[in-house]
Amino acid sequence: MSPVVPPPRAASLFGPTSSLPDYEHPPVVEVVLCVHWESPLAEVGEIARNLQPTLGAEWTVAPEAEHGVWTLNNLLQDGRIRLGRQALSVSWLGYEGGRYPHYESLRDSFVAAWVALQGCRSELKAAAWSVGYINRIPQGTVWQTPADWTFCRLIPPLQIPTSATGVSQLSLRWTWPLRDDRGELTADVSQGPAVEGQPDCLWLSLRSAGPATDCETGLLDGLDFGRQTIVRTFRELMTPEANAYWGLLGRPTP
Repeated sequence: MSPVVPPPRAASLFGPTSSLPDYEHPPVVEVVLCVHWESPLAEVGEIARNLQPTLGAEWTVAPEAEHGVWTLNNLLQDGRIRLGRQALSVSWLGYEGGRYPHYESLRDSFVAAWVALQGCRSELKAAAWSVGYINRIPQGTVWQTPADWTFCRLIPPLQIPTSATGVSQLSLRWTWPLRDDRGELTADVSQGPAVEGQPDCLWLSLRSAGPATDCETGLLDGLDFGRQTIVRTFRELMTPEANAYWGLLGRPTP
């Protein structure tokens, strides 16, 4: 099989630029790259087990499927591949405090998994892509009380009744169409501790998704575009003080 050649990086959603925002210590704890196809796969478990030898000894297949989805985990437990009947996803997991290795590394892992899957099922053609970033923002960092939640421009100033002691639940969602009919961007904000008994957290999930067939150079172009959309959107949604807290930098677009 011919090797996959990465396409040119996607054009900026917000206009020409020579750099993408980057952070010294971002609050991201999970990043997911996903491809979807139209015709459902049969024998997904067998295919998942066949992927493992190609991907290498660092990957192991979970003994059972969960809701019809088979999972492969790496030895460090910070990488996960999920295979369902109509989607393949590759994730980086940083819930235990691991440092995000940057998009380029995760993209390479995704390409390896997608090529391996096409080696098992050459008829698969990408129909859609999606990129997701989950950010965990604990109390005591850029916020102390719900009154400070305006560090994220999506959250309006809160009016807490005098008879109340605070806010026990928050759930907000926004969805925006992307330019040039390239898909949509969804933002979800929720509240809750990472683990029971630990400090309360705000969770900001940003997901960009679109059709692979409409991307100029295919699936990987769509993923690159989705990632750029999310990274720039995160910077725009945060106040200057919040961006400074996470160590906002500027680095050349790869």
